[in-house]
Amino acid sequence: MRRGALYTFAEENGFTKVALGHHFDDTVESFFMNMFYNGSMRAMAPIYKTKRGFHLIRPLIEAREKQLRAFANENSLQPIGDEACPAMLKDVKMPHARANMKIWLEDLEKDNSKVFKMIRASFKHIHDDTFLDPERWDRDDIKQLFV
Repeated sequence: MRRGALYTFAEENGFTKVALGHHFDDTVESFFMNMFYNGSMRAMAPIYKTKRGFHLIRPLIEAREKQLRAFANENSLQPIGDEACPAMLKDVKMPHARANMKIWLEDLEKDNSKVFKMIRASFKHIHDDTFLDPERWDRDDIKQLFV
């Protein structure tokens, strides 16, 4: 809903780039939401060209949410948080699936302070030939089994 309005505004004003404020926590939450609720493995690209022809960029994608909150507090800025999402649930102030992911990831981070560091590393070390998708099996030893 918001994205469509943003894209339309960009088109109408001849913008070639649209910057979004997603941070690393958003990426991780979205990755697991896609896996658990949509049955796909995808995250948020830092930059890509839209079907409408302009580039979508996420300049804050490497920053953690807590870093951005600290920066905002130190500089007397009022961030617009998840409660601005039109799909939010009134009792948790954000969409249900995202709230679940935030809580789950917070709990994981309490148990393992390096969990986000490890997730970041895993996003850069993808071995897609190990998943259960035959189209990703690009190994001769596996292909021979299906001939």
